[in-house]
Amino acid sequence: MRREFDENHEKTLAEYQIIFSQAVDEIESRLISEVNDLKTQQQAETKIQDEFSLLKTQLNNYQQEHQHLHSQVSELQSVRQHIFSEIKPLQQDNVQLTAKLNQILG
Repeated sequence: MRREFDENHEKTLAEYQIIFSQAVDEIESRLISEVNDLKTQQQAETKIQDEFSLLKTQLNNYQQEHQHLHSQVSELQSVRQHIFSEIKPLQQDNVQLTAKLNQILG
């Protein structure tokens, strides 16, 4: 009877060891999967942060270019006003000279 108890006990222990080993393997597999998921998520977050940083840099560059173009437009408008202020007296002179020429040829 003792021998039968020992055999049953060993058999039960062996079964428990198998179950325990399978449970450990399952837990290990789940942990590895979760770690890999976290690594993938971290890589995705890092990529998003890098892309966001690049977009911020590009936006800053575009804003600087916009400011530069705006100052060039202002400068061109100033030059345009200066040219028109130079042309107006010339147009008046032209009108007067044309009138005199018509009088002479008249």
